[in-house]
Amino acid sequence: MNLHHLSAKIAIEIRQQIIIKTPDAIIAATSKHLHIPLVTSDRGFKNVPDIELILI
Repeated sequence: MNLHHLSAKIAIEIRQQIIIKTPDAIIAATSKHLHIPLVTSDRGFKNVPDIELILI
């Protein structure tokens, strides 16, 4: 599977767990899939499970 397919699958799983907009779910899923921190000022990402979040 390529990166886009895996990130899309993870984004779907995230959207099934919490209320989140699709673009934000894709951003979170990519962060989760690549095991990189998500740096943002958007506190809405605090509800996303299993990602490393850095709020600025």
